[in-house]
Amino acid sequence: MSTAIQTLTLMPAPAPAAIHNYVHQDDAFWKAVVERNAQMDGILYYGVKSTGIYCRPACPSRRPRREVVDFFASPEAAERAGLRACLRCKPREQSSASPHAEQTKAVCDYIEHNLDGTITLKTIADAVGGSPFHIQRVFKQALGISPHEYAEARRVAVFKAALRFGQSVAEATYDAGFNSSSRIYERAHGHLGMTPSVYQKGAPAK
Repeated sequence: MSTAIQTLTLMPAPAPAAIHNYVHQDDAFWKAVVERNAQMDGILYYGVKSTGIYCRPACPSRRPRREVVDFFASPEAAERAGLRACLRCKPREQSSASPHAEQTKAVCDYIEHNLDGTITLKTIADAVGGSPFHIQRVFKQALGISPHEYAEARRVAVFKAALRFGQSVAEATYDAGFNSSSRIYERAHGHLGMTPSVYQKGAPAK
């Protein structure tokens, strides 16, 4: 696996740090921002490209337009993208996250560091503690997607970043943790809106 692009503490492929471009994941994250969901504190951060600031989901500031928002898994990831911490919600200060939020964060961290391996509910449970059933339920309740969907979204984000930074489809596939290029080609239209080779050339995603 190559060097870090964003992370819950940082992962593969030299690239932008936003967690994005997976519609179900984006919808769940945006919903957390709109509802100022404090349960997502410590799990999710959102950055506003027009102001250069990143916040907690529960920040009392006025909600930005959706099109100028990117999501991040850590303050470090947001800052690597060139954003600065909000002075109102102070996203770098430790929060009193609930046990479920802490477990969800631990699951996200595990996924981030193991994208190049086999990720199952059992491997997650063995790493962070708890039963596979409990982890699935709590994670989906918090983020609106399953751990499997989150891992898929992160792999796609790494894959896209690697392509944009000049890696070949084969290199990007390896860095993102996909087992084969056929797997990403099968999902290309849904994830990229086009083939990987067209996306690599800079065509705007649909």
